[in-house]
Amino acid sequence: MPTTLEAVSDQHELAGILQRLFPSFRDLPLEAVAQRAEGLGLFAAKTWSVGPEGLRARGIDVPAQVHQALAPAAPRVVQAGSGGATFLQHVRRGLANDPAFGKLLGAYAAVWAESLRKASGSDAGAVA
Repeated sequence: MPTTLEAVSDQHELAGILQRLFPSFRDLPLEAVAQRAEGLGLFAAKTWSVGPEGLRARGIDVPAQVHQALAPAAPRVVQAGSGGATFLQHVRRGLANDPAFGKLLGAYAAVWAESLRKASGSDAGAVA
């Protein structure tokens, strides 16, 4: 379990990755970027239940071994309604490849944005 200092460092690192990946995040305060990371991570945890093939069908490529390793954690994150950013950090560690993680974040963000557009007043966190 990470210490508080490690968790803060991970948060800053994730925020930096998101700011590099999404230009619109560059001028946001760290807290706002952290909120977006949390939301994206919660969405990722919700969609984890469709499995690696279901994710791939949505344009999100998660290796089966990474998916399997995090499968037990995803429903706990969803049930708690928190821990999304931490979930993303675990995905990042599982991939052990920042370019692949960046590509995964971009794919998740696209699917999340589409699900929000389709939600139109329904549960915005629903799996697209």
